[in-house]
Order: sequence, then C-alpha cells, then structure tokens
Amino acid sequence: MSNKRKDNKGRVLHNGEYQQSDGRYRFKYYDGIGKERYLYSWRLDKNDRMPEGKRQGKGYSTIHTIRGILRPAFRQAYDDDLIRRNPFDFELATVIVNDSVIREAITRENHSISVA
Repeated sequence: MSNKRKDNKGRVLHNGEYQQSDGRYRFKYYDGIGKERYLYSWRLDKNDRMPEGKRQGKGYSTIHTIRGILRPAFRQAYDDDLIRRNPFDFELATVIVNDSVIREAITRENHSISVA
C-alpha cells in the first residue's frame, strides 16, 4: 500500500506541493542559483474556486500605482517616437471599478485618547 500525500479534498499532492493547516497550498521550487523558494496559493488547480473572503488578482490601488509608474515611461517613449501610441493613455476608471476604501488620518486628540 502506497502512502501518497493528499489534500483535504482527497487529491494526490505531487513533489513540492503541500497543503497548510489554513487550506493554502505551498509550492517549493529552486531558482536559477539553486536557492529554495516558496510560492503560496489558495488554489491547487486553475479550476478551483477561491475561498470566501479571499481576493483574486490585484486591487485597484495596486493597478493604479503600477500604471502610474509605467504611463510616464511609455509617454516618454511615445514623445521620442520609439512607439506609435502609448498603451497606458486611458482613464483607469473606464477599465476597472475603484473599490478602494478612503482611510481618514487619526487626529492627535483621538491618538492621545486611544493610547491613554
């Protein structure tokens, strides 16, 4: 009888695949210089569902930040006639919904109350 490791759904885990107690999967691999690395995921297979409350992909603020870095670089390449058009020259709100939450800074009074 073989002792194959399985996840909590009964699927056989391959070499380098582990399931943690919280349900996440950990994949172990070695990079180009032989250093051990880990990759974490909530899904073992691309067809698996994400657990409730877990987000898939990047949020609005992350995409906004990355776009803010790439847009000027592509704008300069466009101005220097290195590319025909700037692929980042669009309004972000027309592509993705802004689901970010605006946080308010705490006042000195509130801070002193919460610390005391």
